[in-house]
Amino acid sequence: MKFLFMLFFSFITFDVEAKKISNKECVEVASDINQDSAGMMIDEVTSLINTVCIFGDFIYNYRITEDITQKDFEYRIKSELKPSAIQNFCTDPSTRFFLDAVKSVTFKYIRSDGTYLAEYSFTDRDC
Repeated sequence: MKFLFMLFFSFITFDVEAKKISNKECVEVASDINQDSAGMMIDEVTSLINTVCIFGDFIYNYRITEDITQKDFEYRIKSELKPSAIQNFCTDPSTRFFLDAVKSVTFKYIRSDGTYLAEYSFTDRDC
């Protein structure tokens, strides 16, 4: 997962003087990631559908092929996914810089049958 974060953000540059990126810049980053990585398998059961930026809120949309209940997936988010994502975003310099530049980062998950599973968000204040 850390490799994927580094891959996504290794080509991104921002105006260092600007604390938060503009909505236009955020949309451009989402578009670049979609062109380079949409459909990419993140692990054995997770693929990136797309990324979206809405007024500085950066959203990753994922598809899960595993047959898992919402309750079980919400537990996985609390116990594994969210803590790992926060640690990766807060400790890697390139992703930390990105996290500081957006209002929030959100990860949304659906099952391959289209069923909404769960989502979580965090900001630079969670570091």
